[in-house]
Amino acid sequence: PSRRAQAIWLEAPLHCSLTFHLEGFAGMLRVLGVVLLITATDAVRLTPRRSGNAHVEAKPEVEGKSKVDSLVDLLSSARPSLLAFRVDPSVVKDEELQVIPAGPSTEKEMNEMATEARARLWSAIRQVAFYISVYILTVASCAYGYRRFWAEPMLNLDKAKDDFGDQDFAHGPCSCLEDMHTCALSFCCMPCRFAATMDASGILGFWAALALFIVLSDVRVLVQGRVLWLVVWLVTAGVCTYYRQKLRSAFNLQNSGADQAKDFFMWSCCCFCAVSQEARQVRSAAKLQAV
Repeated sequence: PSRRAQAIWLEAPLHCSLTFHLEGFAGMLRVLGVVLLITATDAVRLTPRRSGNAHVEAKPEVEGKSKVDSLVDLLSSARPSLLAFRVDPSVVKDEELQVIPAGPSTEKEMNEMATEARARLWSAIRQVAFYISVYILTVASCAYGYRRFWAEPMLNLDKAKDDFGDQDFAHGPCSCLEDMHTCALSFCCMPCRFAATMDASGILGFWAALALFIVLSDVRVLVQGRVLWLVVWLVTAGVCTYYRQKLRSAFNLQNSGADQAKDFFMWSCCCFCAVSQEARQVRSAAKLQAV
């Protein structure tokens, strides 16, 4: 085809804008035609001359450009366009630029925004305080009921040392199903069961042990990041292993290096079994002393 025919055929893609995007499949065919035409011929940049609303003959200007650059120039010359790869500031008029407000422009608007931000902040603080209060009251109520109805009395540690001295725990770590009462309490209410064990053996007070266990558990839940979570998990296991060692000393149980490693492994991998085993040790001592 002649150069004039090419210019006439390419007028529609050159001046497409939002209409081109909405034409859908027909518009895609036009762009495909432009690509095929540029691929089949030399890199040509068409510079249409306008006179009023009418278009006159376009003068081809052959340039030493690649076909890809010619296609980019051809599409970007159809201004305004959603496919604007390049923008020439010298040809953009001020009335064509859309002004988008980026924020408050007056002092009144800034004050209103600051007031709204403070209101949202106080609302969030009140909501968090309410949730924390409900959480503390719920835990305290359950702990009070547990201590009143299920906690063991203070043990006579001298007699307990005579009964269990130089032995291992009276029950195995995986035999918690033999005592479903202790197993259920250890699984469903582990902080209270841990606190009751520490209180009965005289290692920690009930409320102090309860607060310690809840703080360690909540910190492990709230931390972000795998590495930090792993560190908190190991610290929690270490603290609980320390008090398990104190329980061994209170009952004069055997406590070799292998036993210490087993205690840390128990609290690291199966804390429910560890709490149940410690609780059954205290309950066994309480039963012997009640006879």
